[in-house]
Amino acid sequence: MADTDIMQCDSLIIGAGPAGLAAAIRLAQQTRDHEHSIIVLEKGSQVGSHLISGAVIETDALDELLPQWRDDTGFPVTAVNSEHFTYLTKHTAHTLPVPKHLKQHGCSIISIGQLCQYLATQAERLGVQIFPGFAAVDVYWNDDKTCITGVRTGDIGEEPGIIITAKHTFLAEGCRGYLSERVIKMFTLRKNCDEQHYGLGIKEKWRIDPALHRPGHIEHTVGWPLKNTPYGGGFLYHAEVPYIAVGFITALDYADPQFSPFEQLQRYKTHPSHKHLFESGECVGYGARAINEGGWQSIPKCDFPGGYLIGCTAGFVDIARIKGIHHAMRTGMLCADHALSKQKDDITQRIKASPTGKALYRSRNVRTYFQWGNALGFLLTALDQSVLRGRAPWTLKLKKPDHSTLKKASQKKNHWQPDRTITFDRLTQLQHSNTHHQEGAASHLIVHDDERNLSVNLAEFGGPEESYCPAKVYEYIEKDGKSFLQINSQNCLHCKTCSIKDPTQNIYWSPAQGGDGPNYVGM
Repeated sequence: MADTDIMQCDSLIIGAGPAGLAAAIRLAQQTRDHEHSIIVLEKGSQVGSHLISGAVIETDALDELLPQWRDDTGFPVTAVNSEHFTYLTKHTAHTLPVPKHLKQHGCSIISIGQLCQYLATQAERLGVQIFPGFAAVDVYWNDDKTCITGVRTGDIGEEPGIIITAKHTFLAEGCRGYLSERVIKMFTLRKNCDEQHYGLGIKEKWRIDPALHRPGHIEHTVGWPLKNTPYGGGFLYHAEVPYIAVGFITALDYADPQFSPFEQLQRYKTHPSHKHLFESGECVGYGARAINEGGWQSIPKCDFPGGYLIGCTAGFVDIARIKGIHHAMRTGMLCADHALSKQKDDITQRIKASPTGKALYRSRNVRTYFQWGNALGFLLTALDQSVLRGRAPWTLKLKKPDHSTLKKASQKKNHWQPDRTITFDRLTQLQHSNTHHQEGAASHLIVHDDERNLSVNLAEFGGPEESYCPAKVYEYIEKDGKSFLQINSQNCLHCKTCSIKDPTQNIYWSPAQGGDGPNYVGM
């Protein structure tokens, strides 16, 4: 350790997403009159390369942080001008009134990657140093190991990592962050809240016939191809001409070990109501990411000795509105203010009292209603959000963690086949994510106990990894009459689903070498 290079700064931020960059900008704005060094580490090869979202955003936090952003963005922003909420059966589409909590009037369709590239430019203008291609792989302690004083970065090839120390370390790694989950356990930050719950969002970007394009139109759908479970739904967003975003979100507390979120999206594109959009189009982007769904009940303590949890790292997603970007930014800004303040109130309570906390409180029961099936879930959500307006005198819980909900395999795997025009297999779509991992780099995916994997995952559940992974990372192979799990870590999209859904929590996800992974463009 003595030979390891050490770099010092005042504030260190792990992750150049909306939360991390908002915190960096706020820190820089508030310390203009005195020297305050700020470093942002980003594990992607460039800012935005690991970022994926729908994304229809509310802009209030962005308006507060950078009031002039609309005048100098330099990236496409499409105002929502029409919206549909649709219930799908296999062959029909029924347009329903848009629920109040889902109305998107005043929101904008954007690329989260392009938004954060813009935020990074603004941060650098204020003196923030941003280092893409550096993954934080461990925390760095003070001498008596009571306070985190920075991080250690991973080795890159034969170049050893370095230690970066700071007065404040902001963990803005996004959903299921690697260091964040370790810090949460170290300091028991979930002592007074529920476990986090998750969904998997899979998205494709398509270039379609301009004659079929409706700039600013968005559609959210429920129903087919899902049955009464699991919870989930699809979306279609018409961004700048001629691009649309199509995606499907599925809760990860499903029971069927052969259920494939990837196949739900492929089937979704074949529905008669929107199949025509894709028939003459071309897929130009693909990706996947775990999404926080625990809401209010799963908010941990947001500060720890030496730093803060901000954004999706702490779970600030309003699942009722499918919104998280502006909440991520606001929590970054609030924690930045708290770090610089001389009066140290309870930052978790400050966040809960903010518009972000109030939004999550209003929608706190929405996700839990769907534990009794989609039909009853929709009815109870309509009552809760439209009639009671989120003021129900109860707060419900999801009792089981997502990894414990699988039932034993009872049937053989289906043999769904893509048509290769509208629907495709995983490896074909993976090419649109521009995923790359350095050849010869150690795998960042580790199975702790191979025997347990075979005796439980394969023998009892039929190998659920092959179904839930959206990138064909996991394959069961027969060799010399024996089965073994082949891990194609070079395919990994860093969605974290394996670390969430593995039934025995036997799969360990860690950061790949800095710069490795997907390289999303305009996602």
